[in-house]
Amino acid sequence: MGPIEDTIAALATPWGIGGVGVIRISGELSFPIADRIFRGRIVPSQARSHTIHYGWVVDPRTGEEIDEVLLFLMRGPSTFTREDVVEISAHGGPFLIRRILKLVIEMGARPAERGEFTFRAFIRGRIDLSQAEAVLALVEAQSLGGQRIATKQLKGELSSFLGELREGLFALLVEVEASLDFPEEDVGEPQYAHRLPRLIAQLDSLISSYRGGRALRKGVKVVFIGRRNVGKSTLFNRLLGRERAIVTPYAGTTRDSLEANIERGGIPFCLVDTAGLGEPVGPVEKEATRRTLGELEEADLILFLIDAAQPLNEEDYWLLRLTQGKERILVRNKIDLPSKVGRRDLPERMVDVSARQGRGIEELWREVEVKLFDSKPLDGSQFLLSDLRHWRTLRAIREDLRKARDALARRLGEAAAVNLRGALKRLGELTGEETSPDILEGIFSSFCIGK
Repeated sequence: MGPIEDTIAALATPWGIGGVGVIRISGELSFPIADRIFRGRIVPSQARSHTIHYGWVVDPRTGEEIDEVLLFLMRGPSTFTREDVVEISAHGGPFLIRRILKLVIEMGARPAERGEFTFRAFIRGRIDLSQAEAVLALVEAQSLGGQRIATKQLKGELSSFLGELREGLFALLVEVEASLDFPEEDVGEPQYAHRLPRLIAQLDSLISSYRGGRALRKGVKVVFIGRRNVGKSTLFNRLLGRERAIVTPYAGTTRDSLEANIERGGIPFCLVDTAGLGEPVGPVEKEATRRTLGELEEADLILFLIDAAQPLNEEDYWLLRLTQGKERILVRNKIDLPSKVGRRDLPERMVDVSARQGRGIEELWREVEVKLFDSKPLDGSQFLLSDLRHWRTLRAIREDLRKARDALARRLGEAAAVNLRGALKRLGELTGEETSPDILEGIFSSFCIGK
């Protein structure tokens, strides 16, 4: 990031033709710049904070009127960045927006970098690092549930949990270190030692919510596999609710992976129809097989289709071995025909469907929910962990606490203190108090310019 003392400016709305384009300015020169380029009934620097004014953007060097605008005036520290902020709401033509932004920069601002407005809110204590990350999660939300999780994180639910955890661990560390500094004093068992199992249990609960939270935030990738002509494309269309994939009676119709998105129960799903797997007989089929195998590596869940009207063959058994150990559901399709595959022929429970007739589809969806989320409702009404960095760091904190618990049980106070200090340092990494510049750069560079 550039110097935090600079005044920065950027387009806060997407580039392109639109009804409105908003240029955001933040820093001590915001109001002086507005004074120079805005013509209306008021002088911006003399107006009350958090007011909106009608007027024109004017090039002060030539007096040319550039655009009819609304000016939003907000004085720090009661702003997102805790600096003076001016927003110019102009007509959304790309040429027009570029010209106004160029004028703002020529008057003393510099172009903002990615995430620099949110970075300033973090540096100035308006939000902690987990809340800053929630801003990006809110922008990227793909479903109602994902939006709700991000909103809760932005409002400080994760920060509150981390704050309470920090208080408990710090109090325990103080008592452990006191017992080490004054061994002649009989301080007995630390007062907060009994809280460690409860804190570990709370961490376990939050950590275990990551899978559902990630699903709401990023979506779930469901890949259909099976040998040729088992009905993958028909089931794909049935779950999607529309004719997206070409379906014919002939084997090998699908030659490439086909993706489509659907939202169900507030969860975004990416459904992937793949080419039927079998012995490749040419370069096209070899490439199709390679792509299907690539999709399997990225799948959150595999729907493995079996043709109930045909006996299992070597291709089925090969696919069973290939997907062993992965999250999968065995789907016995074409149950409207006489069955030649029994439940004892397969190693695990099957879901019976007729993709052509639409039978068993709701049962299949329920099995998907059980497999992925243990049937727990996922609508974002409860706080769920959704960020990979948070998940990894909280798992490391949990390990520190387990080691501290075991050390206290063996009366190894020094070892317990080391682990408690480690946990507190990792908590600081989550909130931003202990985070390195490289990590901060990595987080905020993921933002768009203007946010």
